[in-house]
Formats: sequence, C-alpha cells, structure tokens
Amino acid sequence: MPDPKESDVIIIGAGPAGLATALGLSGSGLSVTIIDKTLFPRDKVCGGGLSSRSLRVLGELLPASKIGFPMLPIHGFSLVTPDQVEYIYLPAVLGEQPVLGATIDRRLFDHALLEAVVELPGTVFIGETEALAIHTSEGRVDIETSRGCFKGRMAIVADGAHSKLINSLAGDPFDRKTDAIALRGIFKDVKPEGAEAVVSFYFLKDVFPGYFWLFPLPDGHWNAGIYLPLGFKQQKKHNLNRLFFDIIQESSVLSGRFQDAILTGSIGSDILPLGKCCRHYSGERWLSVGDAASLVDPLAGEGIGNALMSGQLAAGHLLEAFRNNNFSTSFNSRYEKELLRRIGPEIKFRQRLIRFFGTKPRLFNWVFRQIARSSVFQRTVVRLLYGNSAPGRLEFYQ
Repeated sequence: MPDPKESDVIIIGAGPAGLATALGLSGSGLSVTIIDKTLFPRDKVCGGGLSSRSLRVLGELLPASKIGFPMLPIHGFSLVTPDQVEYIYLPAVLGEQPVLGATIDRRLFDHALLEAVVELPGTVFIGETEALAIHTSEGRVDIETSRGCFKGRMAIVADGAHSKLINSLAGDPFDRKTDAIALRGIFKDVKPEGAEAVVSFYFLKDVFPGYFWLFPLPDGHWNAGIYLPLGFKQQKKHNLNRLFFDIIQESSVLSGRFQDAILTGSIGSDILPLGKCCRHYSGERWLSVGDAASLVDPLAGEGIGNALMSGQLAAGHLLEAFRNNNFSTSFNSRYEKELLRRIGPEIKFRQRLIRFFGTKPRLFNWVFRQIARSSVFQRTVVRLLYGNSAPGRLEFYQ
C-alpha cells in the first residue's frame, strides 16, 4: 500500500468542500490523502439546509445509489418580516410540488460523504491529525501536522472557518468583523406549520438583518438557530444565548411552536466566514475551498452549496494541473478566476442587499408588502433564496 504521507494531492479538512474535491478526482488515478483534526461522525453548527445548488452539485459528484444520508425535500418557505407579518410561499405545478431544496442532519451528511470518498481507489483518510503549517518548494508541498510531515504535489486547504493555514498563505488575515455568527439547537416536539415541508425564516427586530431559522429534519426533529451578521452596531449588545431562549419563549410568532418543545443536547455557536471576493484563493501548489476560502452566502448564511461547488471546481483544476504538470501560482490562478466568475457577482450583489437593508427594517417590511402583490418580485425572492425559480404559479399567503 502506498505511504499516505506521500501522495499526489493532500486535502486538509474533510468537510463538504474537501470531500467534494476528492469525489471530483474519482477515477483520475491520482493518490489522495485527506487529513482532519477530528474523528467522524462529528457535528457542526449549521442549519442543515441544502440549496438547489447543493443538490445539483451532489448529483454531479455522487450517484444517487451512493447517497447514504436521509434528506427531507423542502417544497416551500415561510418568512416573517420585522413588523411580524408572515408570508408563505408554496409553489404548485399541476398538482405537483417542485423541490426547492432539502434538509439534512449535518452529522450524518458529512459522515456519509466521507464513507463514499474512502471507497475511492487511491484515497486515504486520516483523522485526529491537525495541520499546523504549510510550505511549498520546487517539486512538492509539505504539510506539518500533529502527526508529522505529509508531502504532496498539490494541497487543498479545506480546514474551515478557523483555518490555521489560509492567513499565512494568502498574505493577510480576513476581516472577521464582516463575518457572521450562528447559534443552533436541535429540538423535538416543535409544532409544525401546516402539513407541508416548509423552512421558516423570522426576520425579528433583535437579530435584523439576520434571522431566526426553523427547519424540519428528516428524523422528525427540528433545527433552530440564529444567523447574525456582525457588521451592524446593534448586534454587539446581545447575550446571544439569552437572546435565543428569549425568542423561542417570548416571541409572539414563535412561542406557540415551542410550547412543548424539548432541546436535545446544547446550543452551539460558530463563526460563518461570509463571502468577500477580495483576496487570493490559490497560490503555488495550493488551492483553498469552502469555509477556508470564506465563501458563505452573506445574505442567507448558507455555505454548503458554495463549498461543494468550489470543491468540484478545484478537482477540475487539479486534473488540468497534473495533465500539464504545472502547479505554479500563475497556472493556479485559473481556478481563482473561474471561482470568482461563478460566484463573485452573486456575492457582491448579496453584500449590497444586506448593507442596504441592514439598518432599514421598515423598508424591508414595505418591500415584502409589494412582493405579496407582484409575481415578478416573488420569482426574484425565490432566485435569491434558492438560486432558481420554480415553475408554475407562485403565491404568497399573508
């Protein structure tokens, strides 16, 4: 068996972005070593929502027969504006319900992807191995870890929002003041809202322009949390754990749903590295993907879709790099340019939206009142949230 400490590609991090890269290299003949500082299964603070982009990329990377995690198809969403008016979106096409996305248990999702990856020929996973430093030299890249040195010809930096490597590689640290924080708890016995599989977003005054989310899970539990952008002065005064429980116990639009709910486990929190489009995602013998590259949607706070897509793009670029035997900064900038072409305009537009509405909750209320009267605006909202526009009749119920 080849030495896993010497391989063609070293992937640092076994989240969706790193695993998507490995899946994209399936059948290439390249040897791949994946290292991660934890063991699996492991959890992550996440809403557990898969957008249409996530489902599309997954379908391209993984045959349906290999999808080893349960998914709950989502057919609509509800949204509560700061003035506590509710809008419900339920598309209908000749009696059918288009799938706008899905929800998953993040712990099972990542573990199932990893199990699919380790079945690939030439691919090895090594857990409980923390990457400490990365050095490039002519002919190879060296990864210093808690288990010694790993040597490869290319490295994929996919070690998440708290990456210890990306700042040294990219030259300067990300500005975390422009990131967001997420709090999440898993509940049982939450009262459902109707019979449909619907995800709910509550744009409450205390968290605006962020929101409180409530997503049904495949096993009957509920994923509840707060998405809170940190770039707004009003957010700095909150005790977030207290705010979380104040919302579910006292909010007029949520307390009824949580009347008999039971928290399973504890409330977790984590940083969400929002997309910035202002630094390098590649260099000599390395590419960054997913949260390590700060690709989380700044408007919705969703990161899985961009993580999977960046991993897929990285895999395609790796194949070209090995085909041309070229791992230089100049050649790897092609990956960066393609990534920015795909998501750069989207991230910039959503940044502008959240900055514009961030201090204007009354304007946000007014816009949604207009949306309720316009099918054109409705389709725009669906595209913003899901990346596509479901066909058929679109209705908001108020």
